[in-house]
Amino acid sequence: MSYTLQAIIGHRESFDAAHFDSLSIVGLADGLLLIPLTSAVRARFDIPYLPLTDDGDDAPSAPHQLNLFCSQLSRQGLIAYLEAEIFGGVGWQAHVLYRNGAAVGPPDISADAINQALRLFGVQVDGHTDEFDAVGLGRHRDTDAWSNEQD
Repeated sequence: MSYTLQAIIGHRESFDAAHFDSLSIVGLADGLLLIPLTSAVRARFDIPYLPLTDDGDDAPSAPHQLNLFCSQLSRQGLIAYLEAEIFGGVGWQAHVLYRNGAAVGPPDISADAINQALRLFGVQVDGHTDEFDAVGLGRHRDTDAWSNEQD
């Protein structure tokens, strides 16, 4: 069974409202919001599909359109672009942090990248398997499925 995710997370006050209001928004645990980068959103903003985990590049960088999109959304604070591609329990995760309109370092691509990003937002495991489970990122196995769930 496969799992794919392309999304942006952050707290409401971190998002630039001018861009934020035209997107689907899903509430997660711990006060986080998720903006799923569905097929329609990726097409609208010319963002490639899984650019960090799907191309086999040893040192991938976030594509220009993704950087522009996330930079605009992050003008008020910290957000994170999250990406995961897992099939049969094997795969990769990635995150890129953005704060106040700019990327904060290169992409982090590792087996635990999403949990690392969630910790930066203060997510606690509190009886769950990990931070990923604690905020409910396992509710859907494909990014497009998140579009049916809105805050």
